[in-house]
Amino acid sequence: MIATKDSELRKGDNMKVIALVPVKLNNERLPGKNTKPFDNGEPLIHYILTTLAKVKRCEEIYVYCSDARI
Repeated sequence: MIATKDSELRKGDNMKVIALVPVKLNNERLPGKNTKPFDNGEPLIHYILTTLAKVKRCEEIYVYCSDARI
């Protein structure tokens, strides 16, 4: 079951919530954009994963990428 509304999530309190993060490194407009550091030195993927880690209901985060650097 895929919950489409927050009320559906509340109904399935025993439902496991996970995040799937596909990461593409060979972007045509900005190659390696997910690993390039911003002004403060952190790459884009850092912000994505940090935000997901703060989601209370999310139990697991999976990153899919063909490059081991991620």
